[in-house]
Amino acid sequence: MVHHRSFEGSPLVLVEDTKDWFAQDVFGNVWYFGEDTIELPGGSTEGSWEAGVEDADAGFIMLADPQVGDRYYQEFARNVAEDQAKVLSRDDSVTVQGVTYNDVLLTQETSRLDPRVVEYKYYAPLVGFILGVMVKGGDERTELVSIGTCSE
Repeated sequence: MVHHRSFEGSPLVLVEDTKDWFAQDVFGNVWYFGEDTIELPGGSTEGSWEAGVEDADAGFIMLADPQVGDRYYQEFARNVAEDQAKVLSRDDSVTVQGVTYNDVLLTQETSRLDPRVVEYKYYAPLVGFILGVMVKGGDERTELVSIGTCSE
């Protein structure tokens, strides 16, 4: 499980609290089995889903051997969560929070549910997600700020 929280403003205010479920298969693919998300302060759980519930299917969050041009569903719960990724690069270098990561995987992520939005996401070897940048449909930027252990 990965627990991530999103903050906005100054002072920082928690606006989203999410728990994601992942598992790695024997081939090295990382599967995405769902998320339990809550938006604050309203309490909306829109976007929450779980593989196997109401015909939702797990997707890949990371392929074992991604190749430029590969396309895949990351999540599929019809009309709830339909994110897709396309591999754009496997060898980017990115600096986040003063740390430079090499051999970074770059994906372009889209969803049929909001076709106006396109996001680039960067994944570092042995770390995972480090950066997300909306390139169409917004100006949101998401950065990894720390790596810790989950007590839940």
